[in-house]
Amino acid sequence: MRTVEELCLDSRVLMQGNAENGISGYLLLQSGQHRMFPFTLDLVYVRHVPFEHVSFQPSMCSDEAAPSLGELAEIKDIFWHKDEEVHFVFPRWEDIKDATGFCKGQSANHWSLWRPHGGKDFS
Repeated sequence: MRTVEELCLDSRVLMQGNAENGISGYLLLQSGQHRMFPFTLDLVYVRHVPFEHVSFQPSMCSDEAAPSLGELAEIKDIFWHKDEEVHFVFPRWEDIKDATGFCKGQSANHWSLWRPHGGKDFS
């Protein structure tokens, strides 16, 4: 994972402040639609195993609100080095849209990238 110092030097990252166990801010993506996503970077423990975790939300709610593959790759490359394996979690569709197809709101449109802290294997 990139250091906070490296992230501060990246023109696509606007640091806003400290989150509960990490940092937060905005990503100004250069791929896709050049969208701005709020993000949180933190260390999350799952069954006593630490995971590097970046969560982000597209700033609009429409059929195009889901991040494109190019946007996901750019977000991965902002926070991690090219040789690091990171996993994407796709939320359940019913958590994003209601039965009529309308967005449930910004809090429902939440996306995450995960990696075991220190580069441990997922298995």
